[in-house]
Amino acid sequence: MSKLKILSVVMLLLTILAVSLSVVSPAFAGTPEPAKPVPGLGKMTDSEIRNTWLKKRAWYDSQTTVIRDAYRVADAFQSLIDVEVKKGRDVYELEVALSNFYGAIATAEQARVNANTVFTSNAGFNGFYAILDRNLAGQSIIDAHSSLKSVHLTLFIATRDFRAAYSAWKNKYVRK
Repeated sequence: MSKLKILSVVMLLLTILAVSLSVVSPAFAGTPEPAKPVPGLGKMTDSEIRNTWLKKRAWYDSQTTVIRDAYRVADAFQSLIDVEVKKGRDVYELEVALSNFYGAIATAEQARVNANTVFTSNAGFNGFYAILDRNLAGQSIIDAHSSLKSVHLTLFIATRDFRAAYSAWKNKYVRK
């Protein structure tokens, strides 16, 4: 046999071997990816990390509406204060409560800006939410969650306190 034929046969065998090794066995095709530890989050697969990141992003987006609605409530409350002033009622407590509520909204907006910074940096992910670094992606999720939770709790507590202040004022001046 000539060297050319031997080389052709060897190349053909190498090609067949390469193709057979690159095909995934049907027995392993449906095997889920293994969950690996991510500091602060426990064991997660890459798809779980990605889905968690997208859920945090959706939470961030929904907070736009919540903050906008908080401003609407504050504006409506200012109108109520104006009406009560025309009636000659003491509205000092309401003005303090409204001022505190506006301050809480500003605090919540700052926490949301912090969350936006985390989402903008996209650390640990590429532009298509594919994971580049599991640990960095996990830390991004933790940081985003912390800021989003701060927005939520700040507005929750502010709303509770605002309602309590209005209720106390109403009991004092309206329900006499």
